[in-house]
Amino acid sequence: MNLLRIFKILVSLFFAITTQIAYSATAVEYYNPDLDHYFITADSAEQTFVDGGSVGRWQRTGTTFPTGGNNQVCRFYGSALGPNSHFYTADSLECSQLKSAYNPAAKSWKFESYDFSINSPVNGACAAEQAPVYRAYNNGFARDVDSNHRITPNLTDIQQVVAKGWSNEGIVMCSGVPQAPPISVVLYTHIEDNTPMGTLGTDTARTNYLFWRDRLIQMATLAK
Repeated sequence: MNLLRIFKILVSLFFAITTQIAYSATAVEYYNPDLDHYFITADSAEQTFVDGGSVGRWQRTGTTFPTGGNNQVCRFYGSALGPNSHFYTADSLECSQLKSAYNPAAKSWKFESYDFSINSPVNGACAAEQAPVYRAYNNGFARDVDSNHRITPNLTDIQQVVAKGWSNEGIVMCSGVPQAPPISVVLYTHIEDNTPMGTLGTDTARTNYLFWRDRLIQMATLAK
């Protein structure tokens, strides 16, 4: 077997391993009393920046939730004309629609990044091992103020802002992910499923493959 074949197997193996290591960070909620706005971020560097007060009186509410899952969360910010706020969605369709609707000459949402990963609800509910994350909207468009959303795993938080005139948009994310299987299980399964007997060819090719396979396992383990 030639080196190109070994490389292709190793690349597919690497992605099979790393996709099983769920990226997990903690989303932290902030509140700005001057704006009456809420904001979340799972980026530890951004959390440190916000905590430093450089962007205004953003205060931690004490609410957090773990990220990690199968869906990328789209993060948007208002155009130059507003709204002065961020918006998050784990719904790929909603994300695509907002990207298409962006108009720099009008109030609209500009895509910033895929901020973190998380699971999405199915038929409005989360799996048993996951916790629901809710979203509420301040009805800013109708009130002619900057739109803002509160995203929180605490239903009580949602009920409090709804009592102030916000709209409950229901469960929009599901936090927490099942534990990833051990690297050895993923590796064995991938080889058995994708590398038929005899594909590795000569003993030299197999030795090269096993050497780089072990290096990739070490890399994936360090990434945990």
